[in-house]
Amino acid sequence: MRRPAPPRGRCASAGRPCGHSLSARLADLLEADPDLEGLSFYPHLLAWELAQLPADKRVMPVILLDTFEDVGDRTHRDLERLIQRAVWLMPNCFFVITGRSRLQWADAALQGQLDYTGPAAWPHMALPAAVPADGAARPPHGHARQVLIGDFSPEDCDDHLARRLTRDGEPLISEEIRQAITGRSHGLPLYLDLSVMRFLEIRRTGRNPAPADFDHDSPP
Repeated sequence: MRRPAPPRGRCASAGRPCGHSLSARLADLLEADPDLEGLSFYPHLLAWELAQLPADKRVMPVILLDTFEDVGDRTHRDLERLIQRAVWLMPNCFFVITGRSRLQWADAALQGQLDYTGPAAWPHMALPAAVPADGAARPPHGHARQVLIGDFSPEDCDDHLARRLTRDGEPLISEEIRQAITGRSHGLPLYLDLSVMRFLEIRRTGRNPAPADFDHDSPP
């Protein structure tokens, strides 16, 4: 089964002409199987067409994707991979993606599950400590950013607790304790941070924290 190669000479922006002709861009796509995988590269052609518009007629389409959590979960990302590919291939479009969970595209650990991952690809979506020093030298796609609004989803609670305290790159707070804290937090970031402080206080006494230490509805 033939798959199209990644498009060559991506349109950097509507203000910069593309260096390859349309026929060159079509070649790989026309030879590929017309299945969902192959068709998912066609947004690149739309981005190319938008980049060819005269300056006085140039527009930036706004594409809204709501309830993004419905595209799958954090272990099944097939549909998310196709959507992310469309976002990456259309840098001259403005995407607004909303959902209950934080987009993890800047997480390098997702390499292989998604096409474009890591802080180098999405520096404004990465956690501060994960942004590489050369983040300023980013491609146009790197202008993406996300704004967290409201309470955390259970997945984001667990992710926050796992990253909050680490040792040798591994979470210091065990999965069982993270589940206990998440279940009582109702997604409140303050509750999570107070629980982390409680975790550290218990460790300072010489005792290993246990899930029962966080079995409280109010912050510990």
